[in-house]
Amino acid sequence: MLNSKSPEEPTVNGSPDTVPISPLYTATLIPNYNLLSSPAERNITRPLETSPPKDPDTSGTQPVRPPAPKQRPTHAIWLTLCLSTVAAVFPRDKARAIGDAFVKFVGAEQAKPFKEIRSGLLFKIRKDALPKARQFSFGTFDFKLTEKPKYGKGIIHIPKHANVEQLKNELKAKPNVEAVHSGTKNSFLTVKFNTENTPTNIIGLNVKPALLATLRCFNCQMFGHASNICKNNAKCPHCAGNQTHASCKTKNVKKCANCDGKHSAAYKGCPEYLKYQTLINNKNLRVTNQYIHNIEIRNKRTNLEQLAKQLVGKSEAEILTILQNKFPNNEAEHQTTTNHHNQS
Repeated sequence: MLNSKSPEEPTVNGSPDTVPISPLYTATLIPNYNLLSSPAERNITRPLETSPPKDPDTSGTQPVRPPAPKQRPTHAIWLTLCLSTVAAVFPRDKARAIGDAFVKFVGAEQAKPFKEIRSGLLFKIRKDALPKARQFSFGTFDFKLTEKPKYGKGIIHIPKHANVEQLKNELKAKPNVEAVHSGTKNSFLTVKFNTENTPTNIIGLNVKPALLATLRCFNCQMFGHASNICKNNAKCPHCAGNQTHASCKTKNVKKCANCDGKHSAAYKGCPEYLKYQTLINNKNLRVTNQYIHNIEIRNKRTNLEQLAKQLVGKSEAEILTILQNKFPNNEAEHQTTTNHHNQS
């Protein structure tokens, strides 16, 4: 079962930007008003009362309160969840039947299939439908709903004259590889790993991090997915109407489908786009920093392995000389500490 967070449809606020202030009742503050004996002596107009006159028979009733402002409808919360089997290998041959049965059980408006992965099926599920979704069963299988797994992605540049299909098969055979896809003109491979931390090398090939790019759907105009997998209703990028770009009749009127601003959905200065861009940049920064950290660890491990090979069969004096040449800074610190102890 997959529960993914479905993009929320932008709402339109129908109220005007500014509302003229015209109070129904007004009052005037006059110094020492109560000291004047009568309205005639005051020689002023009595201020309007701030509440309707009380009826003699209902003198103790409270003043009528204005109706509470209408609240805008809340949006449904969608989650991306993985439907997998309990204590059994997920039956790949029954994946389609399981997915159809799950959507029928939960409801087509509550659960939307996302995609199939090695551990099960991903669905986008409304949060308020989770109690029912957790009761799903199929045949003799019991199921569980878990959060969408976090995958790491890497780029492998294909060596010249390499057999691309053979490389892909070798990668798919690795237990930490979830999927392999060919890049443009078979110049590189995109590898999805079943761990968030992407390795720096696999089957003797260097792996570089796959950084995210900003993406806007040309169908619903929301960020983070492409139109070829979009299951939302169409939104016009010019006027935010419920029609496609080609069907728009008011292209001279601009309204953003994401923030309701007076610009098209493609405007790079859109507040919602800037938030999304910041999110993507932060993710790419974390991936890059993790990659650099992994490279440093790999280099240290490689250096130690090479050093261990150099020390094999050496005498104690030779080993000491090699270590002093390899770690001169550490030797200087050791010598300073030794001299300090001798002087003590």
